[in-house]
Amino acid sequence: MAIEDTLLSIDAGLKLIVTIMQSAGAMSAQAPVNTAPAATETVAEKKTRAKKDNSTNADAAAAMGLVAGDPEGTRYWVSESLRTVYAQNPGDADPTDQSFKIETAVHYSAKKEEFAKKNAQATAAPTTVVAETPVKTTPAASTASGAPDWKSVLATIQALNKSTEPGHGRDGVIAVLSHFGLAGQKVPALEALGKHAEIMAFVNKMLTPAGDESDDLGI
Repeated sequence: MAIEDTLLSIDAGLKLIVTIMQSAGAMSAQAPVNTAPAATETVAEKKTRAKKDNSTNADAAAAMGLVAGDPEGTRYWVSESLRTVYAQNPGDADPTDQSFKIETAVHYSAKKEEFAKKNAQATAAPTTVVAETPVKTTPAASTASGAPDWKSVLATIQALNKSTEPGHGRDGVIAVLSHFGLAGQKVPALEALGKHAEIMAFVNKMLTPAGDESDDLGI
């Protein structure tokens, strides 16, 4: 008897489960499906949002400023390394160099003027340095009033050198050099002494009719 009661109880439980499942399925089938499209933004809402976006952009543009004469929407770029600026009109491409940074119109104008001055100074022609003309100095004797020039003195010495008279010629020229403290040197050394008149007077005392002889004394 106990077994029969148990079986009956199990059977009743299974029937209850089946009834519950059928009821749930029926309720799901009867529930309406919400097929309405998702709420969309109305035209009025779109216009309102657009006005807000335009207002935000306008505020940003106002903060950056605008150079007089430039169209609305112009952006200003500055490159410190390139020392140049760029005014980007609406529709123009961005600068390709990464050194460019967007700046305000005031900063752009200041840098434009600064760079223009620096570039002008860099390209200006270098100052021409005029070389000083060296002052040509002449021996003191040649500036003395009434003193003969060296050309005249040299001609007199050459006449002495060519003379065949005793004590003239090469020996006579050596005597002139020794007399003026230039023993062992050559005739051009006499010019630096600045004693043109004295040398000519001394040579004239020795001079006789010239011969025809040359030597290695530099005359």
